[in-house]
This record gives sequence, structure tokens and C-alpha cells, in this order.
Amino acid sequence: MDSFFDSCVILNYLEFFLYKNELRKRCSDYIDSNNGFLLCLYALKEIKGFINKREIQFNEVLKKIKNNSYKLGADRETEVLKKEELVYTESLFEEFKALDVNILSKRFENEISVMRLNLRIFLKNRIKEFVIKEDEINKSLADILHEFLDKYGDCRILASALQAQQEREEFIFVTSDKHFNENEYAFIEGEPRLKDYKFPKLKNLLY
Repeated sequence: MDSFFDSCVILNYLEFFLYKNELRKRCSDYIDSNNGFLLCLYALKEIKGFINKREIQFNEVLKKIKNNSYKLGADRETEVLKKEELVYTESLFEEFKALDVNILSKRFENEISVMRLNLRIFLKNRIKEFVIKEDEINKSLADILHEFLDKYGDCRILASALQAQQEREEFIFVTSDKHFNENEYAFIEGEPRLKDYKFPKLKNLLY
């Protein structure tokens, strides 16, 4: 059975090469032991955006270490970071501020390079098909899902999965996001306005 990936699964898989924990291992094991992977273009945009933001966060940490009077988030490129992402940047600074800036710079550069390289390899060798362009996402469908899910990005990815599922054999919607628990997913599936949509099976690697 094919698997349609939420962006968080791919990110956990990419980070497993750098930082190992149980969730990242489960995502990596799932990808290594299965095939027939589908990815919507909005999820790919989120994945690339995450890596780009991580690079900005690393750059901010390096600037602060070099000049302690520098205010994190002052650079124009940080405008893409959300408040919680700036808070995470501050935590990164506190974690790494005592390290040699040259060694840390090479470490950060290596991490970004590894994630981008492994993403390219994954996309080339493991993705069976890219589905649903961002401008093809049904806004009315995403808006209905937004009544149940806080993050509109989650709504766009699930909307893409529902749209892709209509013309295919049943596939698995694979996530590692707490917002897609079984009870919530079943509740959304039972929404009368979505009765004409065939839902994929849910596989949440978080649980």
C-alpha cells in the first residue's frame, strides 16, 4: 500500500542522520522498510522552508556569539521566522554560546549540507510520485479542515491527501504530528460536509 507523507515524517527522517531519538528512528525505519511514497508539493515546500529557516537560525546564533550585543532577530532575513522559532533560536544560542565560533560554524554548515543532500537523494530515489500542486489545493476543503486543525499548513497537507485519494487505491496517510491522532482523525472523517471524500488510512508514527 502506498504512503502519503506529512512533511514532519520527512524532516524526522532527515534529522535522524544528525540527531537520533526514538521518533526519528521510527520515521527512518518506516521509510527504510516500505516503498510507494507519495508527496504533495505543499509538503515539499514546508520541508525546504524548514531547512532554510534552520540555516537562518544557525546564522543568528553565530552572529550573537561573535557580537554579544547583537539582538537575535534583528537581521532582515529573520522576518520569515515565527515567534516560537525565534524563541528556539535563543535556546540554541544558550546551548552553544560557550563553543568556539569557527568550530560551531563548520558544524552548522555540515548539518545544513547533510539535510539538503539527503533530501535530494530521498526525493530522487524514494518518491514514487509528486501529487497535488499548491495551487490545486481546494481552498474550501482546507477551510473546513481548519475548523478542526489549528495549523493551516496541516489543513493544506490533509486536503492534498484527500484530493489525491479520490482517484486511487487506498493509501496510508503517514504523519508524526500530535494533531493527527486517531480520535481527531475519525471525528474529521465523520464530518457530514466531507461525506463525499474517501479518507486514506492513518498511520501516526508518534504513537
